[in-house]
Amino acid sequence: MIESIAPVLGIEPAQLVKDTDAEERYVKSGDFVKRAMYEAVVRTLTEYEGRINDLEGQLRLANERAAKDQTELGKLHMELSRVTHEYERVRDDHRLLLASSRDDRAALTRAITEIASLQAKLNILGEELGSTKQSARVAAILAGVAAFSGVVTVASLLKKDTPDPTTDEEDNDDE
Repeated sequence: MIESIAPVLGIEPAQLVKDTDAEERYVKSGDFVKRAMYEAVVRTLTEYEGRINDLEGQLRLANERAAKDQTELGKLHMELSRVTHEYERVRDDHRLLLASSRDDRAALTRAITEIASLQAKLNILGEELGSTKQSARVAAILAGVAAFSGVVTVASLLKKDTPDPTTDEEDNDDE
């Protein structure tokens, strides 16, 4: 109040209370915080508390998102591992198929060579039968035998390269 009245009167606040019982209280009031300053500090603290609360809320949301992202990252990592294992399995299967294909081609090449050799021998036999004027029935039987032996040769060559698990090894030796 003194500081509000003194400027209106055109004097210093200390002169207004000089030689009164308020002089000592006014001097002690210098140690007190002024109301305006107190209210300014309270406003500033309130603003800071509001900002702190807002930032804590943002931090909480960021932590929740980070936890969700971490969970999603874990799921993606597991999916990556699964896909990687699947890729490796398919790659290994592909390599086995390529190796098997090479083996099958080699067996077929051997079978074709043997069939060509048998056909040549049958042609020679057919010419000899033709020159001896044997019956056509004998020639037809030999042709059937030759065709059957070609199929059996291909099957046996393929069977030698990939053993049949349903038969014994003794059966394979008999063929």
